[in-house]
Amino acid sequence: MNNQYALLFVLTIFLFPYFLSAQDEDAALQAAEIQLTGAQAAKDRTALADAHLKLADLHHVKNHFPLSRDHYLQSLQNRDSIQDTDVWAAIHRKLGDAYTRVGSFEEALGALRIAADYYQSQHMLNKLGDTKRLIGAARIALGDLDEAEREFLECLELFAPENAVDTTTLADALLATGILYSKKADYPQALTYYHRAEDLYRAQNNRQRLMYVYNNISGTYLAEGNTPKTLDYLLQALSLSEEFDFKLGVLGGLSNIAMVYQIQKDYEQSLKYLERAERLNLEVGDSSQMARILSNKGVALQELNRTEEALDNHLKSLQLRTAIGDKTGMASSHLKLGTLYVKLGDLELANDHLNTALQLWKEAGDQKGIAKSYEELGDLALAQHQYQTALDWCQKGYAIAGPLKLAEELEGTCLCLTNAYEKTGDFRRALAFHQRYITVRDSTVNGERTRELTRMEMQYTFDAEKERITLEQQQKEALLHAQIQRQRLIRNGSIGGLAAGLLIIALLWRSYRQKQKSNRLLETQKNTIQQTLEERETLLKEIHHRVKNNLQVISSLLGLQALSIKDQQVLDAIEEGRNRVQAMALIHQNLYQEGNLVGVHLPEYIEKLTNHLVQSYRTNTQKIEVTQRVAPVSMDVDTLIPLGLILNELISNTLKYAFQDREAGNIHIEIDQQKEGLKVAVEDDGVGLPNDFQIEKSNSMGFKLIRSFVEKMSAQLKIRSQNGTLVEILVPQRPY
Repeated sequence: MNNQYALLFVLTIFLFPYFLSAQDEDAALQAAEIQLTGAQAAKDRTALADAHLKLADLHHVKNHFPLSRDHYLQSLQNRDSIQDTDVWAAIHRKLGDAYTRVGSFEEALGALRIAADYYQSQHMLNKLGDTKRLIGAARIALGDLDEAEREFLECLELFAPENAVDTTTLADALLATGILYSKKADYPQALTYYHRAEDLYRAQNNRQRLMYVYNNISGTYLAEGNTPKTLDYLLQALSLSEEFDFKLGVLGGLSNIAMVYQIQKDYEQSLKYLERAERLNLEVGDSSQMARILSNKGVALQELNRTEEALDNHLKSLQLRTAIGDKTGMASSHLKLGTLYVKLGDLELANDHLNTALQLWKEAGDQKGIAKSYEELGDLALAQHQYQTALDWCQKGYAIAGPLKLAEELEGTCLCLTNAYEKTGDFRRALAFHQRYITVRDSTVNGERTRELTRMEMQYTFDAEKERITLEQQQKEALLHAQIQRQRLIRNGSIGGLAAGLLIIALLWRSYRQKQKSNRLLETQKNTIQQTLEERETLLKEIHHRVKNNLQVISSLLGLQALSIKDQQVLDAIEEGRNRVQAMALIHQNLYQEGNLVGVHLPEYIEKLTNHLVQSYRTNTQKIEVTQRVAPVSMDVDTLIPLGLILNELISNTLKYAFQDREAGNIHIEIDQQKEGLKVAVEDDGVGLPNDFQIEKSNSMGFKLIRSFVEKMSAQLKIRSQNGTLVEILVPQRPY
C-alpha cells in the first residue's frame, strides 16, 4: 500500500504543472476580460485594441476560432494602421488563419494578402513565407490546388537555408505541402514532405506538431488502402492529442477511425465514431470538419439502408460546404448524392450530381476525385443498361486509379468493368477484372486487419478506462485505510471491541480479496469466451466469403467455356448450370454480408435470385412482370440451398417456356410461414403444362432436381396447370 501512495504522490507531482497551466490560461482569460471592461469604461481606443488582441490570441490558442476572429476584427477597428504597421500586419495574418478555421476562405485570402504585401515590402522573409503557407491552405480549401502548389513552393524557396529560417516554421511549411500533394493524390510525394516535417519536429521534441503530422500520414495510408500503417500512425496521433487535451486532434482521429471502419465495411462502428466526432465538433465549431462528418455519416447510413437519414446528412453537408465555399467538399457531396440517387432509382438526379462532381474535381485537379466520379458514372450507366458507356467511364477511372494505387477506386472500377464486360459477352476480360477485383478487395478487407483494428480500438477506448479504474482502486484503498485508523482511535475504550473490530476488518478484507480474485477469474473466462466467439465469427465469414468467390469463378469459367460451343442445347445447359451456381453463391454472399452468419434473410435472397434470372432469360421484346410476397423469415443453409435450387428451376422453366410467342407475362412468387410448415408457391399465367404431364415420368434435368430436393426435405409437392401453371411446395421444417 505504501508503494501505491508513492505512485499517487509521483503522479500528483507530474500532473501538477498541467493543472497549473490550465489554471493560468483561465486566469489570463479572466484578466483580459477585466482589461477589456476597463478600456470600454474609459473609452480608450488604444487600450480597447490591445485588450481585444489579447483576448483574440487567448481564444485562438484554445481553438475558439469564432471568438478569436471577432476579437481580431474589433482590435483592427480600434487601431491606427499607419502608426502601428507591424502589429496591423500581424493581426491580419492571425485573422486570416481564424477565417480559414471557421470556413470563410475568401475572407481569409483577403486578410492574408494584406499581411503578405506588407512583409514583402519590408523584406521580412520568414513572416512572408509563413503567410504564404496560410494562403496556400486557404487555396486548398477553395479547390485551387495549382495555385496552392505555387504558394507552397514559393514559401519553401523563401525558407532556403541561406535565409536562416527557424526550423519550426520550415516544418510547418513542409507539413502544409504534404497536405497539398495528398489532395492531388500524389501520395509518394506527400509522404516525402510529411516525413521531412516529422524529422524536424522530432528533433525539436515538438510533440504537438508531431500529432498533426501523424494524423495526416495516417490519412495518406488510408487513401492507399494500407490499413496497418494507417492504424499505427493514427494511434500515435490520438495518443498525442489526448496528452495535450487537443480537441481538434481528437476530432480528426475519431473521423479517421470512422473511415477505417468504412473501408472494413463495418458501418455500425463507423457511425458510432462519427456521432462522437459530431458531438465533439459542437464544442470546437469547425465548419469544414462538421461538413466532412455529416458527409461520412451519410455514407454509413446509406450502407445501412437508412436512406432518408443518409439523404438528409448529405444535403446538410452540401449546404454547409456551399456556404463556406469549399469546392472540393462540394464535389465530394455531389458525388455521394449521385451515388445515393442511383440507389433510390432517380437516375436523372443521379446523373446531374455526378457530372457536377466530375466538373468540380477537374477544376481542382483532384485525381482521386476524378477517378471516383468515373467509377460512379460507370455504375450509373450499368443501371441504365448502357454497357458500352459503362466500359468507357470505368476504363477512364481504372487508368487513373491503377498507377496512383487508389485502393478504393481500383476496387470499384474493377467490379464495374467485370459487370460491364459480362453484359457485353466478353467473358475473358470479365474474368480477368473479376480476379483483379478480388485481389484488391482482399488486400484491404481481411481477418488479420480486422483484428488489428479491434486491437487499436480497444487500446484507444480502454486506456482512459484503465486510468479511471486505477484511481477508483486507490480511493477504495484510502477509504479502507481510514476505516482502520478509526478503529485504532477507539482501542483505549475497549480492548475487546478493538479485537472484534480487527476481526471484522480482517474478515471483510479476506472477503474483499476473494471477491477480487473471483471477479478476475470471471473476467478472464469472459474474455476467453468473447475472443473464441469473435474468432469463430471471423472464420465463418471467411469460409462463406471464399465459397462465394469460388462459385463465382466456376460461373465465369462456364461462361468462358460457352464461347467455344456452337450447339444451342449445350449452351442452354451451361447457362442453366451457371444459374444453379449463382443461386448457391447468393446464399453465401448474404451470409458473410449479414450479421447472422448461419441464417439468410429470405425476402432479400428471393429478390436477388429473381432479378438475376429475369436478366438472364428476358429478351428485349418481352415484358415479364414478377411480383413477390415473401414472409420476413431467416433460413439456415441446409434448408435454403435445396429450396433455392428448386426456386431456380421453377422460375427458369417459367421464363423459358411459359411465355413463348407472347410479348408479356406475369409470375407470382409467394412464401408464407404457416402452422404446418413453410408454404412455397410459384404461379404464372403462361401456356401451362401439357395435358399428359406427370412429374414422376419427366426426363427433364430441372424436374429431376425438383423431385430429388422435395424428397430430401420431406416436403409435399402439388402442380396445377390451368390458365397457366401453379407449383406449391409445403416444407415441414421450421425456418431458422
